[in-house]
Order: sequence, then C-alpha cells, then structure tokens
Amino acid sequence: FFSVLASSYIRLLICIEENARGSVIGSQDFISRAIEYINVKITEHITIDEICAAVHTSKYYFCREFKKATGLTVANYILKTRIVMAKGMLHSGDLTVGEISEACGFSSVSYFCRVFKEETGESPKGYQRNIRHPISHGV
Repeated sequence: FFSVLASSYIRLLICIEENARGSVIGSQDFISRAIEYINVKITEHITIDEICAAVHTSKYYFCREFKKATGLTVANYILKTRIVMAKGMLHSGDLTVGEISEACGFSSVSYFCRVFKEETGESPKGYQRNIRHPISHGV
C-alpha cells in the first residue's frame, strides 16, 4: 500500500513542481530548489527561514518570488501538499486520523481536522466515509 501511495504522491509532487517551474518563465532556480526541499521535508516542521537558508536567499525576496512562481504562499503550498497526502491516506482506510495527521506533518490532530475541513468542506472522517459510501443524488 505504502509503495503505491508513495508513487502517487511523488507523481503529484512532480506535477506541482513542473507547474511551478513553468508558471514564471525565467524564474530563478532557487524556486525549484525550494520546492524540492519542501517536498523532501513535507512530513517535518518546516520554517520559511530554513527554506531560505537551504536555497541561499532572503526571506522577503523568496516569499515574493515563490508566490509569483506558484500562485501560492509558502505556507499555503505546504498546507495544500499535506492535504493532498492526507486525502491519499484516507482513501486507503488503513490508518487512523491521528496517524495520518502525524504522517503528513501536522502539529496536532485537532489542527489537521480543522484545516482539512476548511480545505475540503468536510472532516477527515466524513471524507473517508464518503469515499466508501458515496451519497447518490437522484433516483
């Protein structure tokens, strides 16, 4: 299961990275390096200062250029990537919400549940339930 999930996740990250690279013609190479760094560290606590140190650029410049290149703030990119990971894990049904929260790098289960609901419109358990038993509309 984890190899399939990891493979799907890596393909997603490659797509995200390719999109970020192509969205700003001539964008600095440090954006690509930053995305690589984030994707490798996605399950850990990541700070903008750490990312800037890894790609050797100033915080203000990095944040401005990252947003220009990806259309997202660094924090939103990290959050959305973690939510995509969580959705994949919820599809399997093998892990608890707490295990998924931890595996995706969220600081707490309650924070994960709150953010997941804000992003998807439903709780992780509700999302998982709807995957297993989709609500059919109409007759």
